[in-house]
Formats: sequence, C-alpha cells, structure tokens
Amino acid sequence: MGEVLKIFHRALNTYQSKKAGQGARTGAITFIQRFGGSLNLNIHFHTLSLDGAYSFEGNKAQFHINQAPSHLDLEKLLKQITTRVVSHLEKRGLIQKEDENNYYLSNRENAFDHIQASSITNRIALGKNKGQKALTLQEEVEI
Repeated sequence: MGEVLKIFHRALNTYQSKKAGQGARTGAITFIQRFGGSLNLNIHFHTLSLDGAYSFEGNKAQFHINQAPSHLDLEKLLKQITTRVVSHLEKRGLIQKEDENNYYLSNRENAFDHIQASSITNRIALGKNKGQKALTLQEEVEI
C-alpha cells in the first residue's frame, strides 16, 4: 500500500508542480481508510492536496495558485496513476490480468487473504460458485 501511495503522490505532486512553474514544490497529506460504509474491505485514500505550489528565492517562499483542473486533466492524471499502479502490482505478482479491463488478486497464501481478495474483487469466496463475479449494482456518475 505504501508503494501505491508513493505512485499516487508522485503523479499528483508532479502535476501540481508543472502547472505552477519551474522549480515549484507542492505537498499533500493522505489518510488511509481500510473499510467502506458497510464495514466491508474497501481500502482507499483520502487526500488533502495544495491547489498550487511554492517557489523559493533565497529565504522567500511564494505560493502560486493553480487553476482548477479540467475534466480532461483529471482523466489524464487518473489514467497515468492507474497505469502505473497496475504495472507495479503486476510486477510484484499481486494481480493477474483476466481480460481487457479486469484483474484478479493472485497468490493468496491463507484463507483470510483469500476472503479479502474476493471481497476487493467482488468475487464469491466460498462454495460451489467460488471465484465467480458477485452481482454488483453500479451507478454512472458524470463529473
């Protein structure tokens, strides 16, 4: 999880710094939440990020406010982060590609790991339908 967080922060900080200008530095803080509203396993990050970056001349710091990101900017950043995270998890052998847009967690060593992996990937963990995708209801949301 620490490596995934580093990938996320690096991409976010690079994006903010480039928008602010040459040599600018930015920052963010993240809290890791390990469960969803129904106490299901749902590891995710809550991040508070500066909306700009600092440049430094001598002992003086100057803050440069960035414009709000466009929808296209957010899509590019999301694609970049997703690609890097998936690549990292594949290299470590933690996920395997199932088809074009689906991955599953591999190499689960014990029953608890197997049940967690099933929860994260919306798969049935035990019984005759073990490994099959669970029914999920999704809502399309426009940004």
